[in-house]
Amino acid sequence: MAKTTIDDLAIMVQKGFLEINDRFNDFDERFNQVDARFDRIEARLDRVEKRLDHIEARLDLIETDVAIIKKDVASIKTRLDATGQRDSEDIEVLSRDMQKAELRLDKLEKQCYGK
Repeated sequence: MAKTTIDDLAIMVQKGFLEINDRFNDFDERFNQVDARFDRIEARLDRVEKRLDHIEARLDLIETDVAIIKKDVASIKTRLDATGQRDSEDIEVLSRDMQKAELRLDKLEKQCYGK
């Protein structure tokens, strides 16, 4: 049986350290790949959040437009339901208000549905 010398032990220990170093290098490479993937995911999430913020702002504008249109239509209905004789000026004003409401609805449809 061959005797193990201190030099042999030193070589074995050195090989062990080199193998561990190689494994750590592999782990570092894998962690770098995972970090890169997380960076890409984070960037995508940022874009999604920005888009959702934009959509939320658009919905707020649409809700405001709908509220204005409802108010305008209610006002027109109230004036139409009012008793009394209508002159041509009243009819023109009501007609203009109705056209404004229709234009707002058309604009709203285009924003929402791309029509």
